[in-house]
Amino acid sequence: MQDVLGDIEKHFWLTRSVARSLDVSLTEAIADKQISPTLYAEMVTRCRASQCSERCMAWLAERQTTAKSAPKFCANADILNSLKKVVRAWSVNRRTAADLRCVCSRRKTLS
Repeated sequence: MQDVLGDIEKHFWLTRSVARSLDVSLTEAIADKQISPTLYAEMVTRCRASQCSERCMAWLAERQTTAKSAPKFCANADILNSLKKVVRAWSVNRRTAADLRCVCSRRKTLS
């Protein structure tokens, strides 16, 4: 019986690398409860079954800047593109909260 799934280690790193090219950390996404460990495992398995690792590696090699979206051939494109939006909103909210704390602390010192 032939194993139709690709090498788990290779696809683990491909999944992470495509995410990082979008400026998404899957480790932080799990820690922030944006995705579950189960979904992460499913993403790696989906990548293993997709049979597009050569195209993926070529796409990653071409990246010079943060990608606007995952490649269309990526089995995890929808999830990764959604995560990119969530991460962007999350970081804006963090910056806004930090700015508010800074403003509030300045007001206290001025009072």
